[in-house]
Amino acid sequence: MLALQAGSPITMRDNTGSLQPALQAHTGKIAQPAQSAMSFYTSFTNPTLDTYTWNRAFPASRDAFAAGDLAIYIGLASEEPLIRRQNPNLNFAIAAMPQIRDTERSITGGFAYGFAVPRASANPGGALTAAYLLASPEASKALTTAFGITSARRDVLSGTAEGNDDLFQKMAIIARVWEDPNPQRTDGIFRDMIESITSGAARVSEAVQRADAAMRELTQ
Repeated sequence: MLALQAGSPITMRDNTGSLQPALQAHTGKIAQPAQSAMSFYTSFTNPTLDTYTWNRAFPASRDAFAAGDLAIYIGLASEEPLIRRQNPNLNFAIAAMPQIRDTERSITGGFAYGFAVPRASANPGGALTAAYLLASPEASKALTTAFGITSARRDVLSGTAEGNDDLFQKMAIIARVWEDPNPQRTDGIFRDMIESITSGAARVSEAVQRADAAMRELTQ
């Protein structure tokens, strides 16, 4: 999300429609958006900086927040019921995601789920019909209620809502996502990038370049 806010699309399609890594590309005012995002994100682990607030001895951030030991937790809207179940007595409020100063467009992160029909489907016509029905406004509203996730349909998001649901709908409108070629592999690539910076094994620019190269292998 920080990289997207800074102007890095993370991945993008080239002129041929092929998916390519774009950690070093940018669409905003920041010259090296992914590097800027990584520098900010990892600065909280540097004991020589005033921003130092985290090390490996600390518990997972959501657990610490649920226990009342963490002032701010940045997470997904779908995590709200999980936190309330972890600690029913926790008194907390939900706010919109902070933005980069003087930004031209507000951006937050999230996950987008879609339906696809396998090429080997025994009934592609029926599967496509089912996908269209599941993506309809009525089904989208039902799935929102059943799974506690915000709809991706603007006609559903334009409806009235109260409390946190109203905030979640507004955040869904400005949410941006990136096309992930392999979620499990990219998760490891991002983890390696961050750990190489926090351990001092690589400079930020080197870590981002290595991550970009590793993601390129996934898209070949």
